[in-house]
Amino acid sequence: MYIRRRTAARFRDSLRRQEKRIVKTSDNKRAIVFPPERHLELFSTVNSYLGLFSHASCNRLFRAILQDHPFLSDLYYFQKHKAVRYWKLGFRPKNLFTQYQFFRRRFRGLIVFQVGCFLELYNRYAVWAGEKRYWL
Repeated sequence: MYIRRRTAARFRDSLRRQEKRIVKTSDNKRAIVFPPERHLELFSTVNSYLGLFSHASCNRLFRAILQDHPFLSDLYYFQKHKAVRYWKLGFRPKNLFTQYQFFRRRFRGLIVFQVGCFLELYNRYAVWAGEKRYWL
């Protein structure tokens, strides 16, 4: 059983449109912005199409879509036709260091925490930013 080309095209269009709103790129650097409503919309869209794809034989199609949109692999891991969030905490963290370790194991690059109306760095990145006198 196959899905229609138009269905795959709609999925790609939706991903392209949402990628423009979520992922910011400049000088070979990629930043993923986390407004909750946009990620909920993306998460729902991806899982909806994965549910549709589960009824057809389209593993190569989905692998090609993941290759065209690598930001999906940064946000989710996939198991049995379902996207699962990397950042979903399965426990209540005791302190900021526990949260930092959780996110460090799942994401590469610079991790910035929002505390109130301020953005904070942690660990060696805070020392690095303090030495360089960078302000975000």
